[in-house]
Amino acid sequence: MTNQLILERTRAGSDTLKMEPADDRCPQEFEDPSQNRRVPRLGSYDLVRLARFAKNHNYEIDVFRGLGRDGSALNDDEAETLTRALMPLIDDLPAIAAALSSTWVGYVITSVQLTSPTLHQLRIWRMGRVDTDDPGEAKETLQAAVTSLRLA
Repeated sequence: MTNQLILERTRAGSDTLKMEPADDRCPQEFEDPSQNRRVPRLGSYDLVRLARFAKNHNYEIDVFRGLGRDGSALNDDEAETLTRALMPLIDDLPAIAAALSSTWVGYVITSVQLTSPTLHQLRIWRMGRVDTDDPGEAKETLQAAVTSLRLA
């Protein structure tokens, strides 16, 4: 099931995570500045940080998906190569940044696919889209990540 992540700012200044069925709406349709509702943009580094957070909470990082220099989607072999290149660097964000600005210059990470400790699938996309077979577990993990990482 595809869901949309929405961050709502509380009166205390923290962000509460909401997940709503995405239906066929675009992410921006979920935003409402008057209600302090916004969609997390989740760029390449945010997705890497989320993956690292999940890994530190016993998730397996299955694959990073993305776009190549020419803007086309990476095929499975290319995504696997990117994932193998980034995994040894996952705990060193400056090294990831260096890899993405040298060896992988022009590549964009568009999603990360994870497996939870209870063997549920979770795929997090740019603009806060989430595909999962266990929305409750995904929301709990992502709320902890949003709080810890201060994603915007």
